[in-house]
Amino acid sequence: MSTPQEPQSPQPPEGQGPAQPSGPDMAPPGYQPPAGMAQPTTPQGYPQQAQQGQPPQGYPQQGPVPPGQPQQPSQGFPQQGAPMPPQGQPQQGSPTGVPPYAQPPGAGMPQQFAPGAPKKPNTGLIVTLAVVGVVIIALIVALATGVFRNKDSAEAEASPSAEDAATAATQIAQDYYTALSEGRATDALALIDTANLQPTDLLTDDILKDSLTRAKITDVVVTVDHDYESTVQVKATYKINGNPASDSLTIDTSTKKIDKQALPELRVHGVENTAFTVNGVEVTLPDDGIPVFPGSYALAASNQYLKFTGDTELVLLSSNSYESATVKVEPSDAGIAIVREKVAAEARACINETTLAAGCGLTLPDTLSDGTTLSDGTVTRLLTETENAKLDSLVPTTEYDKPTTLKVSKYDMPDFDVEADCTETSGKSGRCEVWGFGKGFSFDNAYIDVTDPELKVTWSSD
Repeated sequence: MSTPQEPQSPQPPEGQGPAQPSGPDMAPPGYQPPAGMAQPTTPQGYPQQAQQGQPPQGYPQQGPVPPGQPQQPSQGFPQQGAPMPPQGQPQQGSPTGVPPYAQPPGAGMPQQFAPGAPKKPNTGLIVTLAVVGVVIIALIVALATGVFRNKDSAEAEASPSAEDAATAATQIAQDYYTALSEGRATDALALIDTANLQPTDLLTDDILKDSLTRAKITDVVVTVDHDYESTVQVKATYKINGNPASDSLTIDTSTKKIDKQALPELRVHGVENTAFTVNGVEVTLPDDGIPVFPGSYALAASNQYLKFTGDTELVLLSSNSYESATVKVEPSDAGIAIVREKVAAEARACINETTLAAGCGLTLPDTLSDGTTLSDGTVTRLLTETENAKLDSLVPTTEYDKPTTLKVSKYDMPDFDVEADCTETSGKSGRCEVWGFGKGFSFDNAYIDVTDPELKVTWSSD
C-alpha cells in the first residue's frame, strides 16, 4: 500500500506569485486574528502604511492553512471549495494566468502597501500643502501692499484730505465776501446752498449795490475755525461802513456750498398791510422775516402819499444780527398836500350849500328841537377868515389798522355859523341864527384811501 501523499497547493508560475511575507513579523501557522478586531487606520481616513511582512489594510490577514482546514473566504479571493487551477494553467478570468489575489504590486493596489515594496513620498499631500502656503503668502503680500482695502480706506483716498478741505472752504468763504464787497449778489448766492431758501427777493445785485452806497464791506479775513468730518466751519472778520463785524460760516466739503444759515433776516414791524420798499425795491414782507446779505437796508413806503418814520435804516452785520426795524407809517408831504387840496375843496363846497341837505356831514334837520322850522334853500353857513384858513393847514394822520388811509379828524376842521329863514311855534317868521351841536353843525371826519387811484374823499362821523 502506497503512502497517501498530501495534496500539494497549487503554485503560481515562477516570478508571477505574490511576495511571501518573511521576517520575524510573519504570523505563525494556524494564527487567526481575534474576531471583530479592526485594522488601524491613520487620521482623516488615510490608509495606514503596511508594515513589512503584513498585508495592507483591507486585505485578509491569513496564515498558512493547516492540512485539511478550509480557507476563509475573502472578497477577491477564491471561495471555499472552489477548485484551484492546475499548476501552469491560466486561471479563468485572468489572461496572464496570474490569479487576481496574486497580482504584483502596482496592479490594482497602492505600491506602498505592497509587502517589501519601497515607500514612495505622498506627493498629493505635499502639493496641497505647497499650494496652501503659496495662497497664504499671497494674501499677506496683498494685505501689505493695500490690494484689499475696506470701504473706509477707499472713501478716505477718494475724498480730499482734511488740509485740502480746509483750504477749499477758506477759498469759498473768501470768494463769497469778495463778491459781496463788489456788489455781485448773483455770484455770492451761487456759493450758498439755496435749497428751500425762500424768498430771494432781496438777494439781488440792485439791492446789494444800494447797500454798498451806505455800508461798504472791507478788510475781510477768513480763517478755519473747526474742521469736521463732512463740513468745515470758518470764521470771517470784516468791516461794514467801518464797523467791526465777524461771522461763522459752515461749508459742506462735498457740495462746496455755504449753509444758508449764513444769511441774516430782515424783520420789520409796523408795516402791516402796507406796501413798502427795501433799498428801492418793493417787496412783500413775510411774518418771519426775509433773507438778506450782510449790509444796510433802507425802508420806505411804496406809496408816495405815505412815509416811514422810526427805524428807516437797518444795518445787519452778520447772521447773528437779530435786530428788527420798528417803523411808523405817516402821511408824506405829498399826502399832506393832497389832503389839503381834496378835503379843503370839498369842505368849502359843503359850506357854500344853501340847502338843508349838504355834504361833509353838514345836513340840517328841517325842524329844530324847540319846534322851530327851517326853510330849505335859505341856509347860510359862514366861515370866519380865521376858520377858513384852517382848511389850508390841515394835517392828516394814519391809523394802525388802516395805515394807507389818511384821516382828518372832525376836531381839526373849522367851525362855522348857520343862518336860515325860520318859523317859530308861535307863528312868527323871520331870519334866524341857528345854534346847535352835533350832526349838521360840524364837519365829519374826512378820509382818503391813498391806494385808490381817484383819491376820493369820504366823510364819516365814526
